[in-house]
Amino acid sequence: MVVSVARISCGGAIRSQKGVTVAKVKVASIDIGPISGQIMHAVVEEGGHAKYTCKIENYDQSTQVTWYFGIRQLENNGKYEISYQEGVATMYVKDITKSDDGTYRCKVVNDYGEDSSYAELFVKGVREVSEFGVTITVHPEPRVTWFKSGQKIKPGDDDRKYAFESDKGLYQLTIHNLTEDDDAEYSILARNKYGEDSCKAKLTVIPHPPPADTTLRPMFKRLLANAECQEGQSVCFEIRISGVPKPTLKWEKDGQPLSCGPNIEVVYEGLDYYALHIRDTLPEDSGYYRVTATNSAGSSSCQAYLKVERLTYVKHEYKTEEEREKHVQKQIDKTLRMAEILSGTETKTSAIEASSSVREVKSEMTETRESLSSYERYASAEKKITAAEEKSLEERASLKKFKTTLPATILTKPQSITVSEGETARFSCDIDGEPTPTVTWLRAGQAIVSSRRFQVTRTQYKSTFEISSVQTSDEGSYILVVENSEGRQEAPFTLTVQRSPEPVKSPKRVKSPEPPTAHAKAKSAAESRTTPVEKVQLPTAAPPKITQQLKVEACGDKVRFSCAAESSILSVREVSWYKDGNKLKEDSHFMFHYSADGTYELKIHNLTESDQGEYTCEITGEGGVSKTNFQFVGQVFKSIHSQVSSMTEKSKSVEKEAEALKISTQKKSAMTIQEKEVVQEEIIKKSAVSEEAKRSHAEIKASSTKMTVSDGQKVTVKANIDGASEVKWVLNGMELPNSEDYRYGVSGNDHTLTIKKASHKDEGILTCEGKTDQGIVRCQFDMTFSTERSNAPAFITQPKSQNIDEGQDVLLTCEISGDPSPEIEWFKNNQPVSNHLHISFKNCIQNSC
Repeated sequence: MVVSVARISCGGAIRSQKGVTVAKVKVASIDIGPISGQIMHAVVEEGGHAKYTCKIENYDQSTQVTWYFGIRQLENNGKYEISYQEGVATMYVKDITKSDDGTYRCKVVNDYGEDSSYAELFVKGVREVSEFGVTITVHPEPRVTWFKSGQKIKPGDDDRKYAFESDKGLYQLTIHNLTEDDDAEYSILARNKYGEDSCKAKLTVIPHPPPADTTLRPMFKRLLANAECQEGQSVCFEIRISGVPKPTLKWEKDGQPLSCGPNIEVVYEGLDYYALHIRDTLPEDSGYYRVTATNSAGSSSCQAYLKVERLTYVKHEYKTEEEREKHVQKQIDKTLRMAEILSGTETKTSAIEASSSVREVKSEMTETRESLSSYERYASAEKKITAAEEKSLEERASLKKFKTTLPATILTKPQSITVSEGETARFSCDIDGEPTPTVTWLRAGQAIVSSRRFQVTRTQYKSTFEISSVQTSDEGSYILVVENSEGRQEAPFTLTVQRSPEPVKSPKRVKSPEPPTAHAKAKSAAESRTTPVEKVQLPTAAPPKITQQLKVEACGDKVRFSCAAESSILSVREVSWYKDGNKLKEDSHFMFHYSADGTYELKIHNLTESDQGEYTCEITGEGGVSKTNFQFVGQVFKSIHSQVSSMTEKSKSVEKEAEALKISTQKKSAMTIQEKEVVQEEIIKKSAVSEEAKRSHAEIKASSTKMTVSDGQKVTVKANIDGASEVKWVLNGMELPNSEDYRYGVSGNDHTLTIKKASHKDEGILTCEGKTDQGIVRCQFDMTFSTERSNAPAFITQPKSQNIDEGQDVLLTCEISGDPSPEIEWFKNNQPVSNHLHISFKNCIQNSC
């Protein structure tokens, strides 16, 4: 039987039509019913855990709690750990997957009513939406209005952006395809005939991090080089380092942080050039200098040795005391003569200034005498040292008369150490022997050579072995072997790698108690405690998963091997290529390319019969090593070889046509530079047409053009992309910034890149990427470098460095070739030099200036 609440709002009896009382109703205040508190939303990654807590008001012994995911009731099991105790309801969601993304509901029921609270679980990577939800329990049902920054959001204005839902008192606003414009304050206003109420919340939109393809581990283009100098001279260590984002540098000397000061300075010289200047060197500056470059993608390091030779002072011997006094007097006379010359330059010197000059001259004379006396004392001490060294050398020479050879000996052995995973391990040794012994570092019987992570350095009687970014696979026994013609000695040592600490495990949790019964009060506190459940183990790292096995295909006049792995480029520590079990090194014949999407490529230039064999790609990740191989022999090799040969012939014919066109243009002496650029553009277009024909045979889907450039040549490439936005130029996987050396241009749908002065570093794949409504469009240019400079400007003789006295004239000259006659510009400290009162320029015949 259903009875209107209005009829019994004050309580009373319910009677049937026959007048028989069948029930009595007692109406309590609305405040007596249970009230479920707010539940915080959770944002987690796959494999993680989420905890929801709901605090309940007006609970009693009859209160029961039920959790729902959508409309599905959840039970206490290995996936969901549910508990309720004294007005606090808790639920853990374990081992989260993408399917756990959604809305969770906590329903509270007792004898006086029920209430519900809702919370969202956002699994990263599942949805690019934001949801606001409120629970309104009132009668009659209110009219709800949503606002963004005070502006009303009208239903129907943009159904793809906003979605409105209401279900049993839950009102939700869903915002799809979040952008930074959605970062605002949102509010909701609920109104019925009895009044109105509102609440608000702030939405903060965090931009996505830069895509992985713009993140590259630091790489040294120029390494530190060993250096020697004499005491008092200056030394400069130069490096070139690239990486995205721009790496930070850490300098060390002999394993300790390098302190910069007036004599030690690190200078950033623009682009990717850095220099460490050590001025007025001392013998104490000798040692190993190391630089480590680090960014979010990883780190890389290199080191070099500086040797500073101590200066030896030789005392000037005077035959007599009279000769020594004569020399001192000569220095004094020279100082007085200089003072007279200086005083003669000022005709209006006052008596005070004159007396001051005399005092200065006398002071200089005193300093001269003191410096001479100090020098004599220092030279006397040095003479004693020199005599001792000569005596030592004589003793060594006398010993060598008896024995000129010495067996190889290890003076200080490398020590066994323990390091944490990811740190740097360093071993060193001091050796002796005549002739100078060879030093070999071994592991499992194999000699260790310098590579990206292993660095072996050697001086005459010292050697170091360093492992950067230590991995668990590096743990084990090593052997140092020194050997010469007189003997051999070994020294074993070990490396122990301390694993990273285990992740924090989930705390002990309790199960939900059984529904309350009449005997619940009689139970003791100890009996009411629940038993703990098993602790959750977090997933461990696994080897990179091969998503595409190694395959081969013809790519123009090259051969390309490619494979793909599921791991990102940041988690892959090393990628190695092998042919018939032998590790390949990158050179002009074999070229490697790694993409941020997990694609790894090996390109073979100038394919020959000797390139047949089994090729293997080995990918080393945090959890282990994965391999994929391909048998490049037999019919497969013949088929690829024939395709590459035909492409090579076609490429040669195109180059001949381009060369003929180029020669014909050079004969026109009156042609301007702008006209030459037009001709160059015609050559590029002709090459593009030929490349289109090539692609039809080789079935290359990407837009590609082959180009040949010369050293020092100014090159302009053009890509036609209809309706493109966010256009960028990428060279060998690295984005080129819009700068003086690489200048962007746009005219309608034509996007150009002008390379001011081409060099070897511009060789490779140049790609123009542009976003359109249909997706990303890429135009590729295969840049091949030619050593022929044709008529490009070139220095025949360069300006020479000069040392002159202040006030003298200096003439800097150079001789330049080029047709047409090149423009010449002079720079001082990287700043253009213009005509000045004391600086003038002159261009002479035959392009000398």
